[in-house]
Order: sequence, then C-alpha cells, then structure tokens
Amino acid sequence: MPVTDRLRIAHADAFELDGLLRAGTARIEGARLMSSGLPFEQWNTATALSVPVDIEGAWSWFAERRCPWGMAVPVDYDLAPGEYLFTRPCMGLEPASFQSVAAPPGVQLRNAIPDDLRTFCELDVAIFGGAIEGTRAWIEPMFHSDRFQHLIAEVNGEAVAIGTGRRTDSDAGPCGTLSGIGVLEPFRKRGIGAALTSRVAEWLFEGGATLLHLDPDDERAARVYQRLGFHEAPGFRVYRMSFPMSSGRARS
Repeated sequence: MPVTDRLRIAHADAFELDGLLRAGTARIEGARLMSSGLPFEQWNTATALSVPVDIEGAWSWFAERRCPWGMAVPVDYDLAPGEYLFTRPCMGLEPASFQSVAAPPGVQLRNAIPDDLRTFCELDVAIFGGAIEGTRAWIEPMFHSDRFQHLIAEVNGEAVAIGTGRRTDSDAGPCGTLSGIGVLEPFRKRGIGAALTSRVAEWLFEGGATLLHLDPDDERAARVYQRLGFHEAPGFRVYRMSFPMSSGRARS
C-alpha cells in the first residue's frame, strides 16, 4: 500500500478507535464515521477515503446521535461537502527514519496515571483552549485504555507539557498516532516538545507500530517533527457539516 494511502487510512483508524471508546462508529460508502457523543463537531468526524461518499448516509447517522459533526476530505479529492474550515496537514514517520531526542537537562518525562487526569486536562485547556468540562469528557476514556499513553513533562516538579500516543492495528496495519503535544508558553523553545514527541514515538514503535502519523499545528512544529524524521504528506481539508464549532483547537 502506498504510504500516502496508508497514512490516510491510519487517520481513519485512529478516529475509529476514539469512537469505539465513546458513542460509536460506522462505515458507509466512501467514508468512516465516529461519534464521541459530545456536542463538539471536532470530536464527531467523518473521514472520506474514496469517492463518491454517501453524504446523505453520514447526515442520517449523525442526526440519529443529535450531534454536530465535521468531515475530513483528502486534499486531492474533488469533494467539498460543507463549509470549508481549514486544511489539516499530515506528517508520517517510519522506524528507519526515526531520530530520537533526549529530554533537556532539568526536564523529567513521566507517564500520567489516573490521579493525573485533572492536571492533564487543565494543562490541555491552558495550552490549547476550550472548556474544562468538554476536555475532560474527551480525554477521560483514553486514561482507561491500554491503547493510549499519556505523558507529562515536569520542570522542578511543575507539570509544564503533555503529549498522547494512540496505538491502532486495523485497516492500515500496526500504526501509531501522536496528538495533543503541547507546552505551556513560558517553557517553549527549550526542546521539551521534541523530547515528548520522541518518547511517545519510542513507545509506539516498541509496541509494534510500523508507521506513525501526526498533524502539526504550524510550520514551527513541523520543523521540530522533521528533525525527528517525520516527512510531510498530503493532508485533509476539514468541512463543517452542521452548526458552528465550539471554541478550542480541533485535535485528535
């Protein structure tokens, strides 16, 4: 399977895992659907993987769940099903290209435990925005699944950064997703984000993944990931399919 195709399918696999932990999933002609059950369309997603797409079927499925939703469409598809919001870039990494990075001096990386849930969610809101209630409702199921790893970076005992890894082994084979990697503003540009990314990647590769993927927030983040061996790949255009999205960065 070409790497670009595999990366797209791996994205759909990751969202499908999210849906299986929450309100459900479905497969229709041309797309795969997942619902978190939350009233935020960035967490209720249709991922187009071929054309044509059964748009009416997707509308019906999400309508039954009474949730807003969005659709991710590969950038090279001639399909614009709703209100265009943004283009989500994509990067991939295979084991042979991986360049690990150590944590900077004075920075400790550790696995989050269930008792860290509140701290983890508060950091997520401080870094990415959004409301604590919705963020906790999204993150909490992941804390109870062995398919996920949550990392916290600390400086002098203070939690300053977070990152998440997600293992999948579905249509794209053994893959891993890196998401929610962020650092509090005063602690950025110290190499903490790169070290978090590296540690999550190590966990995913050690678990058997043969391809990793992530969505960089901006060009600065993309440059950090490139130093670890990630390469750019065609991404997705994201469309709003219902009423306006809530505040906060859309993330997987």
